[in-house]
Amino acid sequence: DDYKKGVITKDILTAILKLIQSFVWRRFIVGLPTNALNKIFMTLYSEVDKDEYVNSLEVALARKRGAQRFPVNKDIEAALFEKDVYNIQSKNRMYFLEMLENHKNREFVSVDNPNITIEHIFPQTPDEKWYGQLPPEEIDAFSEKYLNTISNLTLSGNNGSLSNKPFQEKKSMNKDGKEQGYNYSRLWLNQYLRQIDSWNLEALKTRYKLLLERFFQIWTYPEVDVDEEFDTSSEFPIGNAPEPRNRKLEYFIFRDEKIIEDEVSKMYYHVIKSLFDENPSAFNHDEIKSLIQLTTNAAEARSPYQISPSYYIESNIDSNTKFRRLKVLLTKFDCEEDLLVKFADDGFEEESEELSADYWLRRSGPEGMAIVNQCAELLREIDKSIMLTYKVGYIGVNVSGKPRNFVLFNPRSEFVRVNIKVSNGDDWIEKMKKMKIHFLSTGKRSGRLKFRIVQGDLSEKSLFISQIFADAYQSWDK
Repeated sequence: DDYKKGVITKDILTAILKLIQSFVWRRFIVGLPTNALNKIFMTLYSEVDKDEYVNSLEVALARKRGAQRFPVNKDIEAALFEKDVYNIQSKNRMYFLEMLENHKNREFVSVDNPNITIEHIFPQTPDEKWYGQLPPEEIDAFSEKYLNTISNLTLSGNNGSLSNKPFQEKKSMNKDGKEQGYNYSRLWLNQYLRQIDSWNLEALKTRYKLLLERFFQIWTYPEVDVDEEFDTSSEFPIGNAPEPRNRKLEYFIFRDEKIIEDEVSKMYYHVIKSLFDENPSAFNHDEIKSLIQLTTNAAEARSPYQISPSYYIESNIDSNTKFRRLKVLLTKFDCEEDLLVKFADDGFEEESEELSADYWLRRSGPEGMAIVNQCAELLREIDKSIMLTYKVGYIGVNVSGKPRNFVLFNPRSEFVRVNIKVSNGDDWIEKMKKMKIHFLSTGKRSGRLKFRIVQGDLSEKSLFISQIFADAYQSWDK
């Protein structure tokens, strides 16, 4: 209606449709329930700010949690690698491959075309030559885990003639001079296949990275600021919980049973074992087996953990991965709200690993890092001993070689999010509004101010930024 009434332009409408498309497709890939969409879209319009139409929708969707959430890149990376996308509904399979193929292509390729077929690179029924080219464990991995994944699927104009042939024959086939083998294909999906000489697990993983990068370009996650201050006083549903990196649990509650435990791994084992004991047949589903790396052969796991007399899961994974896997698993069992976690008040441990500036340059890009470096120059005008320190979650500051994080930076591609401790927050908020600095929020427990700065702020408002840095430096408990 707003488009018909002239409230928004065609460009804004297109941006909204792309946002909704990303939201819905990411949820499909992760396996979130579709019935939650009705509730989301019923109230979404009420969250629209007509002065910032697209941005307000991005923020509203990024704030959704639990079964309503907008899956982030890490969720997609974990879910898509072993997801069976061949046996999904035909319209969804066609949509997925067509979008991947046609992204930024000059000439549109219709997948719904009798001359184009969907092909398994490692075949569904491989001939004997495949067994001579790959070790038995890779044959098993392709057959049992990766056969129907996006990394093992492509499009071909061969009308099924490549079929079960060995990889080299699939590359070179050129019967009657037609586009059959990968070497003669113009399709983007076959570009990497033209460059390699064999198809094995290493090649599959490399192709997955290329496909994943293209996925993120098509179905983007909005680059918005959503205030999510970590609060140790809360019990979080697992779908709404922050990542547990460097944090300890105080306890967790699963299906109304409170369990005092500070290790994420113990919670991970408890939940999986409980679900398995309750419904072991559900774990025969290929997606669930691959998600938790379920096996009857302990030797297949780097660090096996036994959940029943006959079954093991892989335990050699970090806490963040355990959290992400639990979110997906509980969603599939439709009991995501049954697990609550409570972090210990002293659960945050200072990150000790020092990274280089290159880490953040790769993560945020040159513009965001340029803003941080200019902020560092303003800080060194206050105290020449101030140096930036690069951590996984933020860029902090050292004073005379000691951590003094009165200001923290989180650079993005076109702006930097600043988290700062000042003497009088209310006064500074008013000043920011007058200076038209993008104020975000005040930390509920810490009282720290969060605001956003762009390149233009440093050229036009550098004096103001220097003043707030100076106030934070002087009021910090030295």
